Amino acid sequence: MDEHEVPRVVDSQEIIVRTVKNPNHVDSKGKLRDNLFMPSGAHKEISVLRLLYTTPDFCKKHSHKILNQERGESFHGLGIIYAKTIRAIGERIGIPDAADVLGTPLDENNEYIGEGIPVYVTDPGNPAHADIIFTCPPPESGVPSNPIKKVAKEILRNSHIKVDRDVTNAEIWTSDELVIQTEE
Repeated sequence: MDEHEVPRVVDSQEIIVRTVKNPNHVDSKGKLRDNLFMPSGAHKEISVLRLLYTTPDFCKKHSHKILNQERGESFHGLGIIYAKTIRAIGERIGIPDAADVLGTPLDENNEYIGEGIPVYVTDPGNPAHADIIFTCPPPESGVPSNPIKKVAKEILRNSHIKVDRDVTNAEIWTSDELVIQTEE
């Protein structure tokens, strides 16, 4: 594999990045809501980025790109967590293999780039895109099931939130470095 090729398998040591939006993920008092890592509707996955194959600046630009400003969304910061932590959560809470992280690169039209097609960090689109996949039973009638809620809350509890200190700049990440200080 070329050194700039993005593998589909997410290494356990990779840092996974999730966009944190106001007011969706943060209440009016600045407290995180439990839904940061919760899939919406009947979905069983949430979109994230793989920091190893992108940059903090790209994460911030991408976050601003996906905001729905008509609904009053604004960028709050980035949530980070190791892939190995996501994978280990199920065992810790009694739901074995509850969640995994899979590389799901997207092209410039936001379409999934299928298996067998090499993806490189320099490709247009979002080659660092991934999904946290929940293997719990899917939610019924639009309400997340308790196992998914339990896993999502535990992922949140184990994540590290890096708040954006420069909300006027949508291009460059100038806040805390996207590292996890404690070994998990």
